[in-house]
Amino acid sequence: MNFQSLTISMIFSSLVLLSSVSIKAEVQAPDTSRKLITFHSIDDPSLDTIIVAEVGKVKLTAKEFLLNYLFGPAFIFESKNPRHALLDAMVDESLFSIAARDSISDLGQETEKVAKAIEDDIATEQLYRKHIWDTLNVSESEIREAVNESMRSVNFRWIYSPDKSGIDSLSRQVSEVGFDSVYKKNDVDSSHFRSTDFFHLRITSPDIYTMDAFAREGDISEPVKGPDGYYIFKIDRLLYSPIITRSEYEKRSQEIKEELRQYKADVASDEYVDNMLKTAQPIIKRNAFNLLAGYIGSLYLSQNKFNDLGISKLLMTEAGPINASEVKRLGDLPLIVFKSGEVTLGQFLEWFDLRSFNFKFSQSNVNMFLRDVESYVWRMLRDQLLIRQAHHEDMYSKPVVRRQMERWKEKLSALAMINHLVSEINMDTSAVLSYCKKYFARYKITGDTLSDFRDRYDDIRRDYLDYAETERLLHVSILLSRKYPITKYYSVVDHLDLPNPGKGQPIEVEYFKTGGTFPRKAFPTIEQIWSKIIY
Repeated sequence: MNFQSLTISMIFSSLVLLSSVSIKAEVQAPDTSRKLITFHSIDDPSLDTIIVAEVGKVKLTAKEFLLNYLFGPAFIFESKNPRHALLDAMVDESLFSIAARDSISDLGQETEKVAKAIEDDIATEQLYRKHIWDTLNVSESEIREAVNESMRSVNFRWIYSPDKSGIDSLSRQVSEVGFDSVYKKNDVDSSHFRSTDFFHLRITSPDIYTMDAFAREGDISEPVKGPDGYYIFKIDRLLYSPIITRSEYEKRSQEIKEELRQYKADVASDEYVDNMLKTAQPIIKRNAFNLLAGYIGSLYLSQNKFNDLGISKLLMTEAGPINASEVKRLGDLPLIVFKSGEVTLGQFLEWFDLRSFNFKFSQSNVNMFLRDVESYVWRMLRDQLLIRQAHHEDMYSKPVVRRQMERWKEKLSALAMINHLVSEINMDTSAVLSYCKKYFARYKITGDTLSDFRDRYDDIRRDYLDYAETERLLHVSILLSRKYPITKYYSVVDHLDLPNPGKGQPIEVEYFKTGGTFPRKAFPTIEQIWSKIIY
């Protein structure tokens, strides 16, 4: 998740005082006599007791190091010593987090909304684990059946139309000139192909899996209604590969067991949410919805498209038409009413503002646009119902939630500090020009004329920002390392039994869900920006 959009009001002048204190970082040398520190799971409790670095009063653990090593940015592996580079970056991020807490009086207020959204997501993830993931098992007979299905593969193509009249026309053409001719005539938006095995066909496209047309090569289906339109399929090839070695069988069995469990979890999760929505009996209030659609249209559509789709007609109140910019002052209007409460327009907009960078809306026609807006309204209600249930079942007090939130709050603090430092960089044209004059040879600028500078301005400005970011982050990192005591236990990270990059993944890692109530990366790993000062 990109947190650079955080707007933080901070005071950089306080950092100048850091240079008055000089405490050198204590670095422990590698100890070649130590044995490897082994573990079998990412959840091994011993990882929380092994300290890899101390920054001020903060202790960084082997668990945090392992998560960064496995799921963090890849730039550390470009270093001659990736483990040391990673530890250095973790310490830098911790320094910035501590400095932010010490120097920003309103830090909690500024990061509160994002922190709350992350906490909600972690708590509902525990709800998911309790009611879905931990209740599921995959039997040996299910695995055997799925392995046998995976030995049968199919290649097929299809022709698509979004409406019934279109697919009927295509069906008549298939009868007259054959499927292949019709397929070739259609563009890439309406002609498609796929190659898969029957196990994956079953769990990804169950409606297609059960079709009679998939019994013989060369068969062509009748028009089939799908969730987004109509299809005609042709089976090009069926292949059965019954011969497999024992090691391949065991490997495939384990992979399929994991996929089956995830598939069953996805089905159970959908049913859980559907039942929750049915119990809530929600109703979208049309007036508030229209205002919301008008407001979103003003953000995502060009003025021409906004006018072409007639979105302005939606911005209507009892007092008459309003501008999209006025919608937020109507935040008390109910947007959704349901059995045990309501969601106001203002509550939705607060939810929306935190996630809007991740949303997309169709611009093909007004109905498709409104459909997308409505889908996000239902998603927001789903999130709110899950959050309510997580509170009801006291998921927020679970130790795993508290531990994860401590680390996320540290990360948000560090990102707030980075955001402030970057926002204070002087981006005036005069500053960019000064940088250009200093490195003019790089841009092949000749003479005294500014025409070359204007022609290359965007490239020069981008390079200047990168240079200024690096310079400022490095400078502040040095100042902070003089203020706060640091101990890096390189000997500990050197003896952690970690997989080699690119050599597979021998450590057991469980994944629970790909979605959630807030878009974020799975773990609060270090940011790519630290590559600027590590090298």
